[in-house]
Amino acid sequence: MEHGVKKGDRVAVILRDEIELPSSFFATSKIGGIFVPLNYRLSPEELRYVLDDCAAKVVIFDEDEPETIDRIRDKVRYVETYIYTGEERPGYALSFTELAETGKGIDIRGPVSEDDIALIMYTSGTTGRPKGTVHTHRGVLCATEAWTRPARITRLDRSMALGPLYHIGPLLSNFMPTLCMGGSNVIQRQFDPISTLRWIEDFEITAMWATPTHLNMITSVEEINDFDITNLRVIQYSGAPLSSGLFYKVRDIFGKIDLVNAYGMT
Repeated sequence: MEHGVKKGDRVAVILRDEIELPSSFFATSKIGGIFVPLNYRLSPEELRYVLDDCAAKVVIFDEDEPETIDRIRDKVRYVETYIYTGEERPGYALSFTELAETGKGIDIRGPVSEDDIALIMYTSGTTGRPKGTVHTHRGVLCATEAWTRPARITRLDRSMALGPLYHIGPLLSNFMPTLCMGGSNVIQRQFDPISTLRWIEDFEITAMWATPTHLNMITSVEEINDFDITNLRVIQYSGAPLSSGLFYKVRDIFGKIDLVNAYGMT
């Protein structure tokens, strides 16, 4: 709010899965802003279009994005503030870490209602330009509750979403249910099948969100039997159908765990 962000303003983030992403979501929601998580794989022109389309006022980006931001900074129409999550920030950007430090202990709440917009999530743009889909605070909470029940998420769970949190599936079917139930979320910056197996063992992961592509890559790791994956009790999957062959392969490797199809549109 110190930098002019007010209720209804769009705060766009271009981040890999890291703690700054959910932190930005909750901070934006608390002051009544609208959170816009964007696909970091977008081309500069696609990114420029989306930022203009949602009228983003603030852009939060990480150390992988300065070159892209430099290419569009003079072309976007509404962005007033850039916030950088890395260490050596560009001269035009504020430091995320410094802002977080100066904001500690400040209880700022905007006039937020259940029917206010919480999220704008963009479609992949497969058949045309990406389209922004609007989610209210009520909708976010209802989706979180709806996906909590079939996966039986509790405060005892340790969850890990393998897909990017700018996607509706991992954010609302895995991350948010675990958080709201008092469980623990393990955030993997980018997916790697061997690292995933190691984290399942080391962090005793009990619930996981994945696409069939993720599951195929994980179950194809030759050393999979070297990892202790016995704590995993449920896998939520979406993004594509799960073939019968892959279904039985997952069951053969992980045992009789629950496989929950988190079906839904962006």
